[in-house]
Amino acid sequence: MTSGAIAFTPGIKADGDYTNYWIRQVVLRLRREVSWCWHERAEYVSAEPGAFPPFTGRISTVLDMTRFADEKRRFFSTDPTARYLTDQIQALPLPAENLQQGSFCWVANNEGLDEISAFALATGLLSAIDSAAGTVMACCMNDPVKTCPSFSLIQILWDDPAAVLSLTDPRHPLFANGLLRYVNQSLPGSEYLDWDAPLSVPPLVAR
Repeated sequence: MTSGAIAFTPGIKADGDYTNYWIRQVVLRLRREVSWCWHERAEYVSAEPGAFPPFTGRISTVLDMTRFADEKRRFFSTDPTARYLTDQIQALPLPAENLQQGSFCWVANNEGLDEISAFALATGLLSAIDSAAGTVMACCMNDPVKTCPSFSLIQILWDDPAAVLSLTDPRHPLFANGLLRYVNQSLPGSEYLDWDAPLSVPPLVAR
């Protein structure tokens, strides 16, 4: 990642260091996941320099998640690119709070958002402000049509997958206050929770 870059598209960033901190957390984790996709799908990768990791059978990928969990952790700590991104994720300093009304920081403080909640909101916000993010998200979810964030993507990116379960409560501030919503889906907490349902930050909220 180029020094000073926040999102994938050059020049795209939010107002406020606190907001950009969380967006950059999302971008760094997406980049790290793509590096794993290159490794995981090595036998299918084109010989063309810079080729994007190809999409493969999703069933085999899902079934292999547990089998390769330890290998993935080792990869994140030993592969030069993945290790660099891991170091960046861990070293990224959380800016001082700026509680200007309406800001990301103000909302997080007002609604008592924990880290996973702030990360989920930033994932939706990145998708809302950066047109290039969808392609990367689709790669990480191994599905060319899934260009929007989802609970399944957040679970892939976050260090503690179980923590994502807390977001599925319909009374969660993200959904109760309209900060994050399902696209053409019922609210989480209904009889059927679709982990792959697209999540979005409404344009008014994003602005």
